[in-house]
Amino acid sequence: MADENVENTGTSEVPTTTQETEPIEIGDSILLTVKKMLSLTPENTDFDADILIHINSVLAILQQLDIGPEDGYFITDAEATWADYLGNDSTHVNMVKSYMAAKVRLLFDPPVSSAVMDSLNRICSEFEWRANVAAENYKLDKEATGNESDSDNP
Repeated sequence: MADENVENTGTSEVPTTTQETEPIEIGDSILLTVKKMLSLTPENTDFDADILIHINSVLAILQQLDIGPEDGYFITDAEATWADYLGNDSTHVNMVKSYMAAKVRLLFDPPVSSAVMDSLNRICSEFEWRANVAAENYKLDKEATGNESDSDNP
């Protein structure tokens, strides 16, 4: 069994084992990013199964909006990263992170206040609209240039 260490370099990092070469930063891991935005610590794994179900539901919604891999994407743990999901598309990563957090919050821990609920729903609707526009622009650009590579899919 590997020894567990926690490196503190001023950024939020999860515990690493001595067998790993680089720690996964919270901002890189899909699960840990969503947990942070739900005000959960990386060490608290009590709700990981529930959160993973909701993340995968949102990933399915994003696939229907033509965001991410054409064949879809599914995560099972904190090892899945935003780069794995979005590839080289760094322009849309923050919008997708925000959308993911808002949508998972609505599913996992819906607000009691109807005003907050309405606000989160409006935010999600706007992100969906913007993601749809980005995906359409990507398709148009791809058709115009004749580029068939999906490595930069929004």
